[in-house]
Amino acid sequence: MEIRALGCYGSELPGYRLTGYLLNRMALLDAGTVTSVLSLDQQKQIDYVFVTHPHLDHIRDLSLLADNLIGRRKKPLLVVGIPQVLNEIKAHLLNNSIWPDFTLIPNIHKPVLMLHPILPEEPTRFGKLTVTAFEVNHTVPAVGYLVSDGESSLFFTGDTGPLGNVWTGLAKAKDLRAVLIESSFPNELKELARVSGHLTPAMAGKEIEKLARGDVKYLITHIKSPHLKRMQKELTDLQVRSLHVMGQGEEIAL
Repeated sequence: MEIRALGCYGSELPGYRLTGYLLNRMALLDAGTVTSVLSLDQQKQIDYVFVTHPHLDHIRDLSLLADNLIGRRKKPLLVVGIPQVLNEIKAHLLNNSIWPDFTLIPNIHKPVLMLHPILPEEPTRFGKLTVTAFEVNHTVPAVGYLVSDGESSLFFTGDTGPLGNVWTGLAKAKDLRAVLIESSFPNELKELARVSGHLTPAMAGKEIEKLARGDVKYLITHIKSPHLKRMQKELTDLQVRSLHVMGQGEEIAL
């Protein structure tokens, strides 16, 4: 599986883009950053967007992507998520007030976007990918995704606080090669992380211990960019051999 970090940060500053990961050049994990990085031809190749939750930093470029693709694809772009998340996107983004409803444009029979609900812990096939959503601990309904292309799989936590049963299920995934795990705030802001449904480096370290898999890569994502240098040190201090802080534009093959 090929992963490309279009954006990997939890806040935006010049040179630091919001969360969006391109998988095998045809699917997205979240859509905080898409259109400012990918060419129009590359955008046209995307068939699926797997949305973890409806916060703006994870869905912002979904609106701009739809605008770019109108009249340029023969089939709709599938926006995949649990029903609660898709309902929020429909009500608060694609509501003909904040942005046009591209699930009805140019018409209901051939829309630019199609919302495709899935249920937690039910593996679902999308082209060559098998995707399973797992509910995570955030301030709004949210999921992480286990994604497999038949050769390898990865788990993307999305935004989350401490997790429980998710790790038990992942421990059985024999082809698991990487976990994209969030860490948003430095250790001194652990109370802010707790109330906002995020992880500090110390908290992320405890989640890695729960999985107890030494054969996977732990890829850190969603760092709040003003805290980057401090958090890089705190993550290094965890001394997890296979831990790596994702860099913007980085490409990883699993």
